[in-house]
Order: sequence, then structure tokens, then C-alpha cells
Amino acid sequence: YDGVKASITGNCEAVTYTLYANGTTVYFNPVTGETCNSAESVSTQGTNSGCMKWYTFLDSTNSSTVNMILDHNTTGAGILFSNTCETLDGPLDVISQIASDTSAWAGVPNRTDTYVFNGTYSDWSSTYNYTYNANYSSLKARVISADEIAEIIKATDFNVSTYTDNYLYFDTLTSNSPSTATNSYNFLFDNLTISSAYGTYTYNYWTSSASGNSKDFAWEVTKNEWGGSLQTNQVDASGSVGIRPVITLPKSLIE
Repeated sequence: YDGVKASITGNCEAVTYTLYANGTTVYFNPVTGETCNSAESVSTQGTNSGCMKWYTFLDSTNSSTVNMILDHNTTGAGILFSNTCETLDGPLDVISQIASDTSAWAGVPNRTDTYVFNGTYSDWSSTYNYTYNANYSSLKARVISADEIAEIIKATDFNVSTYTDNYLYFDTLTSNSPSTATNSYNFLFDNLTISSAYGTYTYNYWTSSASGNSKDFAWEVTKNEWGGSLQTNQVDASGSVGIRPVITLPKSLIE
């Protein structure tokens, strides 16, 4: 079964595909290109091979492929958005790290896409528009964008090019934190909190998107006592920020 469904429209046959809801779990090994099961999967920070757990997002019945985001970071922390200390050239360090983390993924097709960002920044006298391209061509994976996060959580007022606040909470769809976290869309911040003998640590992960009004900040996904959120961070701040790959697969590979 390849996930293709045919329906008749007039004298023509319209082809539709299986629709995967946001957050649907898929167990997949990107090195071999084969599905697997939950008993085999590993979800620890830093794991980048073998059977792993993925979540589908923003799918369509018109698409023969599906986007899937990993349930953990392949690089847990310590990654800059860009070592140039500004976003004008895009997420240089993020792309370099995701290329390294996913280079052995022979079971995943090479990408051909580019993420385009448009924003503004101000100096002492003027405001400038700028654009950067995050080129994923020939890579196996990419990172999710802040625009896609907003679409998943249905934050219709969010526009990455014009939004001026530093937070977007998943439970309120604004910069105001919720009084109680309901953990809406928790698949987007799965396995970010890690407990050990030395305490509890929270890891974030970069998106591909800069802040719409600054060349010094970019968006990351994080988890705290109010659930999940997008928040901005300085592009040269590594700390607990890591990489969470997104792959795009033919649906026939997982059905």
C-alpha cells in the first residue's frame, strides 16, 4: 500500500494521498530508510542514527511527501545560530551542524529547498530591509522555521518578518505566558527537559528564522513551566541551544 487514494472528478481521476495529522508518530531509521517500532527507538539527546521517533506536521492530501521532525536534538546544545554574531548571512552554524549530524542518513533523499527570510534592522540613523537564504540543497535535513511553528499552533497573528515581541507561547498564542500550562502541541518540545544526577536541564533548539526586527536575534523553541514557546535569543549565544532535524520523505517509505 503506497498511501495513494484515487477519486473520480468528472472524467478525470484526481489523486490524493494519506493525510498525516500534526504530531502523528512515525518510527523511522534515516540511515537505512526503513520503518521500525517503538521498542527499537532511541530518543536521547545526541542520538543521530538507528531507529528514532518522528512527528509529522503540516501535511496535505495533495502531497506525496511528508515533513517529519525528530523527537530529540541530534546535537543537544552548544550551537550558535551564526558565528558572525548577526543574522545577515542566515543560520550558518545551524546549517553546518545539521549537515554533520545527518551526513550518514543514506535512507533519506537529498533536499533541494531553500528557506528565504525577510526582515529589518535599525542602526543609529536608519532602518534597513534585508534578506537571507538558508540553503539546504544537497543536505538530508533542515530545521523547522518559526513560520511553520506558528502555522502548526494556529497563531494567525504571527508574522516572522513583523512580530516584535520576544516570546510566542503555544498556549496563549501571544507573548503573555499562560496561567497554567496545558502542553498544547507538546510534540514540538518533546525531550527538551533532561534529568540527571546533577540536576534538571532544559535544552532548546534553533529554528531557521531570525527575529523580524533585529539582526542580532533569532527564534528558538523552548520549554518551561508555562509549556512550550518560541523565544528569541542572540545568534552568538550557544548555551543550551541545539539542533532538531526535519526530514521530508515520500509517503510510500512509511506506509
